[in-house]
Amino acid sequence: MNIRNWTVSYTGITRLRNSEINDIALHFSGSFKQGYRMSGQQIEKGRNEIAELKLNLSEYRGKWKSAKGLTKVCSWADEIIPDTPANFCRFNDAGEWIVSPKFVKNGWENLYNAYHNENLTTDEIQKAREVEEQEWWVNKSQSCKVI
Repeated sequence: MNIRNWTVSYTGITRLRNSEINDIALHFSGSFKQGYRMSGQQIEKGRNEIAELKLNLSEYRGKWKSAKGLTKVCSWADEIIPDTPANFCRFNDAGEWIVSPKFVKNGWENLYNAYHNENLTTDEIQKAREVEEQEWWVNKSQSCKVI
């Protein structure tokens, strides 16, 4: 696998609009890394085909600052979330990470229920999986224009 990584520094402002509240300005600053690979003469987004490698091919490390000045670490990745505490997760035999019970309450409940909570009924697990597998970021009514 011939993978090349590029790192891009990012500083930006994201505006969220809500009809019930005023605009919220979110400030992000950090760096974004994306792995690519060559396939013949084509450049493709890198794919981690061996999950056990625990290799991030897409990764953002940065900080989020609220309009009121509160600053927090804001990191995400396609495999291992960077800058998390050492006890944040554990890995099962399949190489999947599971959030430690200490951190489940911090917004990871549904993910845990969908794939790792053995105390739920089949219907409860299915409902949690449906939420996890939604493509909420896709607005099907929008189309791209080619100019």
